[in-house]
Amino acid sequence: MNDWQLAWNHGKITVQPLGGMVVVEFLLPSGKTVSPMYRAPWIGEPTNVDVPAMLQRLRGDWFCVPFGAGHSVPGLTARWKDVGEPEAGGLVHGYGSHHNWSILHLTQSEMTVTIQYPENHPIKRLERTVRPMPGEPAVRFDLSVEARDNVSLPIGLHPTFRMPAEPGAIRLKPGGFSFGLTYPGDFEPGAFMLKPDSLFDLIEKVETRDLNRIDLSRLPLEGDSEALVQLCSIDGRFDLINEKEKYGIRIQWIPEHFPSCVIWISNRGRKYAPWNGRNLAVGIEPVCSAFEMGTTVSKKENPISETGIATCVPFKAGQVWRTQYSIGVV
Repeated sequence: MNDWQLAWNHGKITVQPLGGMVVVEFLLPSGKTVSPMYRAPWIGEPTNVDVPAMLQRLRGDWFCVPFGAGHSVPGLTARWKDVGEPEAGGLVHGYGSHHNWSILHLTQSEMTVTIQYPENHPIKRLERTVRPMPGEPAVRFDLSVEARDNVSLPIGLHPTFRMPAEPGAIRLKPGGFSFGLTYPGDFEPGAFMLKPDSLFDLIEKVETRDLNRIDLSRLPLEGDSEALVQLCSIDGRFDLINEKEKYGIRIQWIPEHFPSCVIWISNRGRKYAPWNGRNLAVGIEPVCSAFEMGTTVSKKENPISETGIATCVPFKAGQVWRTQYSIGVV
């Protein structure tokens, strides 16, 4: 299936059927074109049948229902182990991340794509509309979830951005948040350098396994590593500044729908195929979830939900849940 495209005065939007993944290129007032969104470095290489469908053409931004899981977590800390293990063996980030979406309509001003979930799934359908914002280098996304049954699920957005090779070339500026947590186990065994389940107030001062502190606001990091942290009760805004290429990205969302933001830092830490130690990406992922630990953990009372921060969205049978967010150059 071919990708779908939509152009406007300030850029171009490309949506691929697989995962409904979106990549946006922006044309700045200066005439400079910037391509901030991530494309996996293995795209175009011979496909390995062992690579999950979602990874084969991994790129840009997509919608995860449910968010996370598909694997167990080694080395869980005691308070998370008491909640229970994430479900393993399923589709990480949900059915819609691994299957082809269909286009509903495409005009000069908007594009709408959709995917039907299997008949035995409590979710019936997802839909997303992408609209360039007139006169601005920015794009608005409208999302809807139609439920087949009553169900509570973790959900998340997955905007992912490329990083230059030069350490510190990217600067992260999250909006206000109440507290941050590091991943409560071995996010990537052998490559996760943060102290598991560590509380922090500033992303500039996050505790490592050797009890030092590291600045996660400046990326890429020195050395090879993988990291995942969650900013809880965040105000619905996050800025990413590419200081090497002289532009900034702003992501805005409805914090009542996505009360946390997961930051995924892929810093050449995964040495196995298809990553092969070459991946440089940062995901700025608004979520209603407990990290990416899936439905089993997120539905239960867990160390994040115990603070009053939701980690699941309740969907009602026969009803449509809606939200929106935006990504633009600032």
